Order: sequence, then structure tokens, then C-alpha cells
Amino acid sequence: MLAVAPRAAAADPELASRQLFKEGDTLAAAGRWSDACPYFQAAHELHSTGGTALRAADCYERTEKDARAVELYQYVVDHRAADKEPERVKLAEERLVSLKQKLGLDRPEDKPAAPASEPAPPPPAPPPSRVPVILAFTVAGVGLLTGAVAGGLALSQAGDVKTLCDMKTTCAGPSALQAQQAADSATTRAWVANIGFGVAIAEVVTGVVLIVTARSPKAKAGTARALGPDGVTVHF
Repeated sequence: MLAVAPRAAAADPELASRQLFKEGDTLAAAGRWSDACPYFQAAHELHSTGGTALRAADCYERTEKDARAVELYQYVVDHRAADKEPERVKLAEERLVSLKQKLGLDRPEDKPAAPASEPAPPPPAPPPSRVPVILAFTVAGVGLLTGAVAGGLALSQAGDVKTLCDMKTTCAGPSALQAQQAADSATTRAWVANIGFGVAIAEVVTGVVLIVTARSPKAKAGTARALGPDGVTVHF
């Protein structure tokens, strides 16, 4: 078995690793590669370096234990940042490529397929503009104010007509002319008042409709449509 006592290995792993490595070298120099590999492996396990990994990998490759050789060559490549010998890393990379081709590990079908990415969710819809609602109620307010003012003036002038005509029995002469002018003005202002109130009512209705339609997409916010492998799927 390996010529290192467990106590000595525990006391100084690096020293024990060097001793095992030296024993492996002696066996390898004598062509006894099968006997040398366990020594190189034990040396690597006690004190792992790029040198111990490369020597053990080379030994396993010579004894046709390619899978174990790949693991140790991969160790050298993965620890390239800590390795002070760039040539050692380069050699490990070359042997790794060769062994993977030999074992068929570089074929596309042997590589794990990348997970299919799910479609990104659609961006949230921008909130509806409040400008049309504000504009509708503003116009309604103007129409209401116009109707109120014009209606008040119409009533006032209608009262003037009644006063002028009540003062005279026949409501003739200058009083009749004044009464006619007041009546015409009252009629005009009455029409203006009616139009103002009509505009106010129409714009209030428009504003309410805009508010209701603006809220309807939110009621459906919990429904999302996503394209799956079997077609369109609706999630709630």
C-alpha cells in the first residue's frame, strides 16, 4: 500500500503529499504506471495543486482510465488563476479537448439543453388620461354658469315687460316699445340659458361615460393571456 503513515499525513499534509508524489515518480520511471497512479491520486488528495492534478491525470490517461483523467485535467483548467505555470494549464486544456473528443463528451446531444425561456410579460398599460374628463366637467360648469346667468337675466327682463304693460291699460306708445324690446331680449337670453343648460347636461353625461370606460380595463387586469406550447392559455 501507500508508504505514508496516517499520523504523518495528518501532521503535515503537504510533506506527506510530496513523499507520495516522489514514490509515484519512482514507480512511473520504472514503467509501473498502474502502481504509480494511486500515489499521485493520494498526493493530490492530501495537498491539491495543479502539479499533482496534472501528474495524476497523465498517469490515468496512460492506464486508459480516461474519465478520471478528464476530472483531474479539468481541475487544472478550473484553477488556472492560482497556477503559476501557464504551460501546465495549456497542456491540461489540450489533453482535456482530446479526451473529451475521444469519449464523445463534446457532442451537442451530450450537452444539457438550455431551458426554454418564458415569454416576457407585456408591459403594463399606461393609466388613462384624465384630461378629457376634466375638460368635459369644465365645459359643463361653464354651460351651467352661462345658463344660470342668462336665465336670471331673462326672468328679470320678463318682469320688466310685465311691469311696463301693467302700468298702462293698453300697453301702447313708448311703454309698448320698451316692453317689446325687453320681451325680445328676455327671449334671446332664455334661449342662451337653455343652450347653456343643455351643454352642461351633455358634458356631465360625457364625463360620467369617460370615467366608467376608464375603469373597465382595471376590472380585467387580473386576466393575462400567454402563448404556451398548446396554444393560448388564459391565466387568472
